[in-house]
Formats: sequence, C-alpha cells, structure tokens
Amino acid sequence: MSPSQSLKEKLQERKEQQISAALLEQDWVLSQAEYVSNAEIPSWIESRIKEILKTTSIPDSRMPDNISPEAFNEWVEGLAEDCALGDQVIVRTDMKFFPWLKCRIPESGWPSGARSAHGGDLYLVSTQHPVLLSIIEDEYDFLAFVRTPDH
Repeated sequence: MSPSQSLKEKLQERKEQQISAALLEQDWVLSQAEYVSNAEIPSWIESRIKEILKTTSIPDSRMPDNISPEAFNEWVEGLAEDCALGDQVIVRTDMKFFPWLKCRIPESGWPSGARSAHGGDLYLVSTQHPVLLSIIEDEYDFLAFVRTPDH
C-alpha cells in the first residue's frame, strides 16, 4: 500500500469513527449497540443482497417513494413484524471499517430514523431468526425484499 493510500485509509477510518459514534446516539438505536464485522454476518446474507440488487429481482412489497415518514415507518414495521425480524437486528451501514451495527430497535418510529441516519437503502438482519429484510429506494418506489437462507 502506498503512503497516499495508507493516509486515505486512516482518514476514512477516522471519519467513520466519528460517523459510527454519532450513529450510536440516534433515537432509533436502543441499548446493546455494537459494531460487527462482515465476518460475523451469516454467510448467506451477501448472496441474498446481490440477488436483490439485480434488476430482475421481484420485490415482496412496494410503496411509492413520496409517502410520509409516518407511512414509511408503518409499512416497514408491518413488514418487520410479518417476517418475524424481532427487536434485535444487525443493520448494514455502508461503512468500510464499521460495516454492520448490531442493536435493539424500538417498537415504532425506527425505520425512517435508520434510513436517514446513513441514507440510502436498509438491510436488516434478524439476530433471532434467519431472515433479511431489505428496503431499497428505486426510481419512484421503495421496494421491500424478505429473504432467508433458502429463499
């Protein structure tokens, strides 16, 4: 690794340390929060995420992207309940040094908070059941995908 690459890595890590500390202070992150590495995530998760991101993937549910934050919360919370996500989840952060946040989420109001905290798509892995709930923002819709090791 060249000195400039090494410096870039250190700067990125420092920036992510600040972001990760701020994430832990968010209202939607309750107790028992900790960051986990990619190695600690079930092996089937990455292949399901790759499948979801294909343009040929068919969502399990969809909502228009102009819905209110309250309607977004209600929709995602209903999906989470339907797939037995539970209140102990691992959330993908899209950070290199802190890729996943393991935490307990509240009963309500957490989806829009989680989405706005790091922006973009939501990937939520249950720690209690083998299930992945993904919420992807498409051009005009939010797309929801529920995946398990076998589906």
